[in-house]
Formats: sequence, structure tokens, C-alpha cells
Amino acid sequence: MSQEKSRKNYWKANLRPVKWCLTVWFPVSYQHGIIPAVQLIAISNGRWQVH
Repeated sequence: MSQEKSRKNYWKANLRPVKWCLTVWFPVSYQHGIIPAVQLIAISNGRWQVH
């Protein structure tokens, strides 16, 4: 197998899990990071507003 073909196979094999991780990461971080932050802003802790 040539070095060029080996290099292409390496990147093809490594980019597949990276794409999968990024596909999972975005919706999970959005649901568990941005949306709860908006809800936390609305919570009042005594006389202090949580920001």
C-alpha cells in the first residue's frame, strides 16, 4: 500500500469519530448549557438576582 493511500485511510478512519462526536456535542451542550442559563437568570435568590 502506498504512503499516500495509507495517509488517506488514516484520516478517513479518524474523521469519522470526530464528526460523530461533534454531532453529539452540539445538541447536548446547547440543551444543557444555553437553555438552563436562560432559566437561571429568571431565578431570584432572596433579594439577589442570579445572573
